[in-house]
Amino acid sequence: WMGYDVYQAGGCAFIGFNEEYQETGMLITPFINTTGNVSIKCRAKSASAEGDYFCYNLLDEYSGELGIEYTSIPGNEWVEVEFISTSGAENSYVILFSMYDEVFIDDIEIINHHIPAPTILPETNITSDGFTANWNATEGC
Repeated sequence: WMGYDVYQAGGCAFIGFNEEYQETGMLITPFINTTGNVSIKCRAKSASAEGDYFCYNLLDEYSGELGIEYTSIPGNEWVEVEFISTSGAENSYVILFSMYDEVFIDDIEIINHHIPAPTILPETNITSDGFTANWNATEGC
């Protein structure tokens, strides 16, 4: 993991505001496989009493942006955040940030729900009106 304007804050991360660039900092994962459906989950709370928008950006190592989404964080209370992405890549990374103000973030999970296709085996019990399809078990199913 890397980022800028990210600090440890009592067991969670604090993403600050960068005055030089006039934008919030960001927390960035290392390259991961996000092929298939990916859930991005965490708890977040705005440092502002007015709340903010919490965002993720999914970027491919070579081709750039694959997906971006945001959700509202009302007030400055902890909320559960979950984004679902269906546009990933083998070598990609996730950027987490808030839109306008500083934000606290905790309990981050990035779950890849990609299930590889099963290995097809020869069919058996072939008749004039049907057959039995066979395949090897797929890990994780």
